[in-house]
Amino acid sequence: MLMFWDIASAVAASPRKMRVLRALNPGELDQRSIGRLARLERANTQRALAELCKARLVECLTPGRPRAKIYRITKLGKEVHDRLHDMNVRG
Repeated sequence: MLMFWDIASAVAASPRKMRVLRALNPGELDQRSIGRLARLERANTQRALAELCKARLVECLTPGRPRAKIYRITKLGKEVHDRLHDMNVRG
């Protein structure tokens, strides 16, 4: 598993990922709502969610659904978000 700061730096280097984490920070949302809050197009939202899920920063709560999947930030994702936020890293 990658070290915490390796993961955090990969997120910090991607404004798209930072915006998705910020959108998810308060709770659970569907992909459309995440994209709207993060101000991302659908394809960019999907890509960011896939990458964040792979890094275990976000999890899909409804993986069997073909559409309208629900996502939430994981404990690790929250920690990465909070640390980067404290360092004033913006997406």
